[in-house]
Amino acid sequence: MEKQTILIRKIKDGQFVERNDEVAVEQDFTIELQNGEKIYGSCTPTHMEELILGSRYLANDLTEDERKKYKPDAQSHKDLETVNVQEIFRVANECFENPGSLFADTGCAHSCALIYKGEVICQMEDIGRYNALDKVIGYAMMHQIPFSESYVFASGRISAGYITKAARAGFSLVVSRAAVTKAAVD
Repeated sequence: MEKQTILIRKIKDGQFVERNDEVAVEQDFTIELQNGEKIYGSCTPTHMEELILGSRYLANDLTEDERKKYKPDAQSHKDLETVNVQEIFRVANECFENPGSLFADTGCAHSCALIYKGEVICQMEDIGRYNALDKVIGYAMMHQIPFSESYVFASGRISAGYITKAARAGFSLVVSRAAVTKAAVD
């Protein structure tokens, strides 16, 4: 369940008005890594398998069998000169126009879309922008979509941590509708 309907009070014209509103569901999670370390977080409890796989991949926690099964390809990078700017604008418009049901219903979600061969392959939403990215990484791995031939479109701010995760996965391009921090540019 990604959202829930609750009764809220709003102030309208100086008066309290009660009405139903949809809010994003938030759930704590813990991922125990093979070395005993743990990753803690809070997320929208959907696409958990993708979130766990993406998080474990970035933590370098996959077994040899998992590496063979998912075949991540973080070593190669797409030449940015081959990216079609018109494709980026088309995809950006598509993602802007279809932000996802969780955001549309609650206004409380970040989105990350996986773009492969000019098409939006999947779009993941979560209360956390890092979680949405981890879900996309996990999805790409589960469907053997090469990172080096794909890029991501993010709805939120691109910080150094976000761009580092995307680069470690093997994406050469991150497109966002929001601002980028100086540390991310560096």
